Amino acid sequence: MAGFTLIEALVAVTLSAILVTLVTTVFFAQNQFYSEATLRSHVQENARSVTQFVTSELQSAGTEAFQLAENRQLRVRKPLALGIVCAIAGDDVHAYLLQGSENVVGNDVAGWGVRDTTGAWAYYTDTWSNLNVSSGSSSAFRCENSGADTVGATADFFRLRNVKNSSEPKPEVGWVVMVYQDLHYQFSASALETGTIGLYRGNYGDTLVELSTGMTANAGFRYRLAGDTTFLATVTGTQLDSIEAVRLTATAESTGQLDRTGDNTYSYGWTADILLKNVH
Repeated sequence: MAGFTLIEALVAVTLSAILVTLVTTVFFAQNQFYSEATLRSHVQENARSVTQFVTSELQSAGTEAFQLAENRQLRVRKPLALGIVCAIAGDDVHAYLLQGSENVVGNDVAGWGVRDTTGAWAYYTDTWSNLNVSSGSSSAFRCENSGADTVGATADFFRLRNVKNSSEPKPEVGWVVMVYQDLHYQFSASALETGTIGLYRGNYGDTLVELSTGMTANAGFRYRLAGDTTFLATVTGTQLDSIEAVRLTATAESTGQLDRTGDNTYSYGWTADILLKNVH
């Protein structure tokens, strides 16, 4: 090298090597930090999003809605639309559905229910195509004649077929009715991430879809009965009608994604107590 002694050249090369090593070390350390931060964020978001989604679905359930309540799965009648009977036409009832038809997806409808003056619910299996005779002006007109305010809401009035003939007690004007979905949640082996637990969701009897993956064996449901303070892992028989809260524990985990030795395993648990607002 022109202008440099041999010693100066060796020093320059050594300093360059040290600089490269330092830059490389900082780069990999920083990359490891961001990778771990991303992984932790992913695991936490997975657990939180599961609890938030399930909470939004289950909290609308009412009394006598649960058909299965186990630690790894539950089956519940989830209200798609709640309404008020506002007119009677033979065995049919005309009702104002508070949520309108936006939440009523025909394939999701498993039946309907009616709540009597004591607060007890009775449920009946049916399809939306058989249950819904018509909607709009005809039902709104009948309800308007009974004193209902239909301004700007004619599309939210429905005629429900053969309801009085098939139910006991028979609904009257002013009673609450419901169109419900037979919703099934189940924790089972993940099909998306081998070795972990997935949370599956869907209509009972249909193929369930994996809603979330990366759960551990500690994830599950527990149930609190009316008048109790503890949560049970399983509820059966007549006690199903007394469930007033569900505890969902979503424990998410990511194992060895950053290091094949598994040193970067990260677990995160998120628990939510879901109070069933239509029970009280």
